[in-house]
Amino acid sequence: MTIKEAIEILKDLRIYDDDCETDVEALTIAIDTLEKLEEGKLIELPCKVGDTVYQADRMRIYQSRIKNIIFDTDGVAFDKNAIGKTVFLTREEAEKKLEELREK
Repeated sequence: MTIKEAIEILKDLRIYDDDCETDVEALTIAIDTLEKLEEGKLIELPCKVGDTVYQADRMRIYQSRIKNIIFDTDGVAFDKNAIGKTVFLTREEAEKKLEELREK
């Protein structure tokens, strides 16, 4: 099933379910989300606010907590491309990278 087909099915369900306002609202949110996904306006983040991430240099592993997610070109500490390269979602990944860096 394509996203476009899913949107059409959800729109049909919304028409037939006018009796329940909560269901209609949920379907509207689902439709809006799928439309944004289809338009390329929705991104999937690799982590969320509150998650712990780890960074490794040649000496040690640094642990940080995600406090907020900002889309700004001037104040980015790291971007999504850094995840898995210099920023890690688990300590184990950071430890592996630290070992690799120390071997160089």
